[in-house]
Amino acid sequence: MGFYRNNSVFEFFDRIFKKPADLLMWMFTGIIITSTFLLLLPSYSYNGLNKKKK
Repeated sequence: MGFYRNNSVFEFFDRIFKKPADLLMWMFTGIIITSTFLLLLPSYSYNGLNKKKK
């Protein structure tokens, strides 16, 4: 049974099922950080045309 006790994958899922609030907290934090990062990026509009002005 040492395989189940010392395996990081089983420990990860064990922590998720024991404390689902922690998983939800980290997912919410990730959404906030990702959306903030995307809002700070400069927005580019692309209309599909590739015209060069001379």
